[in-house]
Amino acid sequence: MKTRIVLLVTVVCAALLFSTQSTFAQSTCGATVTVSSGDTLVRIAQRCGTTVAALLAANPQIADPNRLLVGQVLTVPGSSNPATPSVVTIYPLGGAPGTQVTVIANGLPINATVNVGVGLRNAGFATLQQLATDAYGGLQSVVTIPSTAAGGQVYVVTVTTPTGQSVTAQGFFVVGGAQVPTPAPSGTLFDRANIYLIALEDAGSSGQAVGCNDSAIPVVRTFTPTVAPLTAALQILLSLGSNPYYGESGLYNALYQSSLQLDSVNIVNREAIIQLSGQLVSGGVCDVPRLQAQLQWTALQFTTVERVRVFVNGQPLEQLLSAQ
Repeated sequence: MKTRIVLLVTVVCAALLFSTQSTFAQSTCGATVTVSSGDTLVRIAQRCGTTVAALLAANPQIADPNRLLVGQVLTVPGSSNPATPSVVTIYPLGGAPGTQVTVIANGLPINATVNVGVGLRNAGFATLQQLATDAYGGLQSVVTIPSTAAGGQVYVVTVTTPTGQSVTAQGFFVVGGAQVPTPAPSGTLFDRANIYLIALEDAGSSGQAVGCNDSAIPVVRTFTPTVAPLTAALQILLSLGSNPYYGESGLYNALYQSSLQLDSVNIVNREAIIQLSGQLVSGGVCDVPRLQAQLQWTALQFTTVERVRVFVNGQPLEQLLSAQ
C-alpha cells in the first residue's frame, strides 16, 4: 500500500510538471517572447510561427545561438507586429579602412527588394547591394568600408525600401589610416598621433588585447605642429570629456569619470615617465586594465618608448587602481 501511494504521488507530480511546461511552451507569442527553461531557437521559432534565421536577424544581441538565457526577452519578427520600427544595426562600430561590417536589418517590408549602401555621414551613399528581405522583413549581409577611408571619418550603412524609405545604422568610425610619426629630438614638428580607446568585448580582434576581453584601438588625432607629439596626444586623451563613448564610434573611454591633467612627460632610457594630477576614478574591475591600456599604449605607439610608468599626484597608477 505504501509503495502504491508513492508511485501515485510521483505520477501526479510528473503530470503537473508536464502540464505546466506544456502550457508555458504553447503560450501565445506577441511582439516579444521570454525564454524559458528548455527553450531553443528552433522551439521558439516553431511556437511563434517564424524561423531561426528571422529570430537571429531580429535579435543581434544573441551571442551564441546554442545558448539562450532563461528570462531573456527576444523580439519576434513578422507582419503580425506592424508597430515594429525598421531598424538597421552593424558590427563592428569602428575599425580600419577596408573593414568588413555585418549588417542586420529588421522591420522592413516583407519579401521586398531593398538597396544597401555605404557612404560618409551627411554626404550621400553609394548602393553596394540589392537584396531581398525574408518572409519576416529581415535581412543580413556584409559590406566593406572603402579602403580609401581616412582615420576620423564616420561612414553609415543605409537600407532603402521600394517606397523610398531610408533606414540608417549607427555610424562606423574609421580608425588608423595615417602612419603615426616617431618622436625625435631633432626639432622636427609633428601634427598627428594616436590616442587609444577601448572596443568592448572585441577580444583583441581589432587591436591590442586588453583585460576583460576588450581591445585597445588607435584613433588618429591631429594637433598644432609640435616637437612633443606624445605630450599632445596625452593632452587630447585627457580632455575627451565626460561622455563614456567617443563620438558615435562606439569606442569606450575608461577615463571619462576622471578629472586629470598632464603635468609632465619625460623619456629617459626609452622609458616614458608620465606625471598626472587631479582625480582618478575607475568605473569598476574591468575599467582598471582599460584605463591603464589607454595611457600606456598612447605612449608605446612611439618607437622611442619601450616602457611606461604613470604617476597620479605622485603615486604610481597601479597602486591607486588597486585601492579602488
